[in-house]
Amino acid sequence: RVVGHVHVGGSSGFGGRHGNMQPGDFMDAGRQSAVVHQEGDAYPAYSWGCNVAEVWVDPLTLEISCQKITAYYDIGRVLNPVLALGQLEGGLVQALGYALMEKIAVTGAGRYDADRMQTYVIPTMLDGPEMDLHFLEFPYTDVEPGAKGVGEIPMDGLAPAIANAVVQATGVRLRDLPLTPEKLLAQGGGVSLAAPSG
Repeated sequence: RVVGHVHVGGSSGFGGRHGNMQPGDFMDAGRQSAVVHQEGDAYPAYSWGCNVAEVWVDPLTLEISCQKITAYYDIGRVLNPVLALGQLEGGLVQALGYALMEKIAVTGAGRYDADRMQTYVIPTMLDGPEMDLHFLEFPYTDVEPGAKGVGEIPMDGLAPAIANAVVQATGVRLRDLPLTPEKLLAQGGGVSLAAPSG
């Protein structure tokens, strides 16, 4: 089990279809003064997440496959559950690719060895594991309606969770992403799969 977190920053004002909003529109005078004078906490609210990954390691090929992800996220008040859940699902699949597939190196000629989609492997629908995702709502109290960020947080905890699950399955700790059968073989010198703990 791995706990990841991400900073969620704010700005002193923003424009858009709702007009030009300033810090005073949301904050009391003391906080407004701090923002205008560039004082105080640049990251007033944090989102939090916890990921648990269940993996399977093929004993013959050492291929690592993520079977299930269970995750809990505190993103403050969830304003649109369907969109927030879609952000988590998409981000977790992207994190799965980061953890297990996306390898890039520079050749002796100074070019990327994975310079096109045929050589840069990313997850497909067939790679997507079962997902059991949950929201815990602890609204941010300084700004209504209390939402916090959900943008990048799905990327934070899954790779370490998968790496920890691989340790439980094989007894081998890999510290370099992506986690690959070749790295397992090199680290373990012929990994003998460890008995499940617990």
